[in-house]
Amino acid sequence: MDLVGFHPRSLDEKGRLVLPAIFRADFSEHAFLSLSPRGPYVAMHTEAGYHDMIERLRAQVDAGALGLNLLRRIGSGTEPVRVDAQG
Repeated sequence: MDLVGFHPRSLDEKGRLVLPAIFRADFSEHAFLSLSPRGPYVAMHTEAGYHDMIERLRAQVDAGALGLNLLRRIGSGTEPVRVDAQG
């Protein structure tokens, strides 16, 4: 699943980032926010999507196509988050 489109976001009064309604059905209660391996931005993943990405990156590290530091940077820069009913 790709989160596409331009969706201006800001934090609400409780410091939460609101997920656009169009994407809420794709996420259960959990999501992962991580540093993107493709650029200087934050990526949001479903739980399965995050684990799939990490496995693909590990395979590339094992094959010598990527350095281990990138995998470490993504792992250390990832936070599990809870998606509430308001998104």
